[in-house]
Amino acid sequence: MQASGSWGRSCVTQGQRVPACVGRLSGRRDAHKCGFTLAPHHINPLREATLTLCSRTVPESLLSREEGNTSERSAQDGARFVPALPDGLLSREDGDDSERESYPRQFNWFQQWYPVAALDALDPTRPHAFTLLGQDLVLWRDGTGSWRAFKDACPHRLAPLSEGRIEKDGTLMCAYHAWRFEGSGACTALPYCSPDDPALRSPRSCAVSYPTLQRGGLMWVWGEGGPSAAAAAAAKQPPLPPEVQADGAPAPGVTCLGWYHRDLPYSHTIFIENAVDAAHVPVSHHNIAGNRYKDPGPFQLETVRPPSLEEGFQMLLPNMKSATVKEAYTEFVPPSLVRTELASRDGSRTVVALFSTPIRPGWTRLVLQQILVEAPGAAARGRSLVGWVAGRIPVWLSHALSPMFLHQDLVFLHYQDREVNRQQQQQQQQQQQPTPAAAAGSPGGNGAESGSGAPSAPLLNKYYMPGQADRAVAAWYKWLSTFGGGDVSYAPGTPPLAPPERDPSKLFDVWNTHTRHCTICLTALKRIRAARAVAAAVGLAAAALAFGAVVARTAAVSSAAAAAAAGSGTTGVSLSDVLQSASELLLSWEGLSTVAVVVVAAMVVRLGSELEQLMHTYHFSHTDND
Repeated sequence: MQASGSWGRSCVTQGQRVPACVGRLSGRRDAHKCGFTLAPHHINPLREATLTLCSRTVPESLLSREEGNTSERSAQDGARFVPALPDGLLSREDGDDSERESYPRQFNWFQQWYPVAALDALDPTRPHAFTLLGQDLVLWRDGTGSWRAFKDACPHRLAPLSEGRIEKDGTLMCAYHAWRFEGSGACTALPYCSPDDPALRSPRSCAVSYPTLQRGGLMWVWGEGGPSAAAAAAAKQPPLPPEVQADGAPAPGVTCLGWYHRDLPYSHTIFIENAVDAAHVPVSHHNIAGNRYKDPGPFQLETVRPPSLEEGFQMLLPNMKSATVKEAYTEFVPPSLVRTELASRDGSRTVVALFSTPIRPGWTRLVLQQILVEAPGAAARGRSLVGWVAGRIPVWLSHALSPMFLHQDLVFLHYQDREVNRQQQQQQQQQQQPTPAAAAGSPGGNGAESGSGAPSAPLLNKYYMPGQADRAVAAWYKWLSTFGGGDVSYAPGTPPLAPPERDPSKLFDVWNTHTRHCTICLTALKRIRAARAVAAAVGLAAAALAFGAVVARTAAVSSAAAAAAAGSGTTGVSLSDVLQSASELLLSWEGLSTVAVVVVAAMVVRLGSELEQLMHTYHFSHTDND
């Protein structure tokens, strides 16, 4: 396996950059900050020994021979700065056994399972484009009913297979030249070649396949493809919440409210930081999950499980000041699961499982489900009212209402992500300015050693986290810096982070980030539009009938008045006659029923319009959230 250079945190010694983990050889916990000195004859062996151990990795299939150059790769994906942790925010025990290891094993972002969508939300009749770790993929279901993931490039001329078709024989057809592929990736048809052409059996005619798994109601995709990926994928299982069974059904005594997926315009690193941060909830989610003026206050987080390579970490918020909630757990399981559990005083539990699947810098896919666990012995007493009501909420409605919660964070996390990146780039540029000694060619510095995107000194701490409430965020960055290479690894050639989005209609776009990719919501949207059309028609018909009844009554009243005043010379319909007829109609059962129908029809039309708007765009501003 080749290393994708991540020498972002390094020390300048004898004109060469040394990874931060080498600093632990000095015996100082802060050696990576102070720039200790190694003798020249120590440097090269250490660099060779730590190149694999201390670098972020990418699959061999993604690196060409030329891309194996460390300086080129580091220029492509320079590591995101990791905030330095304030003294005392993590205890010595929180540092786990990595503090006692000279070379902690590094997390391989590509050799992991990632959830990409809920199975019941995917349309099996068409291919779906998706990007995972900067790799463009196509998701599709073959003739055996199995969901597959291919590299989104036909081996013929690299046309996107996501623009193709799923044929009746269960193959995926490239719509450019009609090449067909079965679920394994093998090519089954080359229309412009003879049936016995050896090209049909050539490995070069096969699509690049990525291992997939259908587990817990989700489609999972392995982070790397190619022939060697299947064995690695088979040796590892995805981190499925224990309350959800393999077939997606809830475990006994559990109510699952359905999976939801949504693409969010900020990076995986920022998502996890936000998801493990309990302190933001009452402030950011004011009027939904708390009160920004009454709820914030000091609290202590305890470390249940310190950061480790495979198990992540777990934090506990004990003795909550709540009449119903006793304590809360927050757990991170690499690479993407944040599990929040609220333990109630009656023994029941509320679990929120949040997966973050990295798409590319500045974008991640959220896959979440809320889970309600009954208290022990509740089965004998019967299902609780809360569980019963929650189980009756339509899945599409929970999807439609989700932006009201998510956009409360999105409105600033998008810009925080860009600001973090901007300050990182600014710091890197400052570090790359050659010193006078380096410019003069002095052996004390070598300006050519540090390529673009590979800072030659540690980035300054840009976060100030003085409170114990930030311990979970500190634990996340502890794990990321110790095991994760400082940031997610993306495939070579992945576009860099895009500038901030200033158009609210694009920033708060729900249609392209969820609705049009969710069959549940598309089906509901069709029904909403149909109901709105029927309601509008019924309302107009009722109004027309009411108008006709008023006209008829007015004519009758006028005729009676004309007969009574025969010979008086007055004719025609007066305004008083119309008002009298309308009032008589409104006071009758016929009139009241007509008015009720019109009002209900108008409410259905308005509600349908608002729900449809939620499925397209939902604007939010904290300034307006009083």
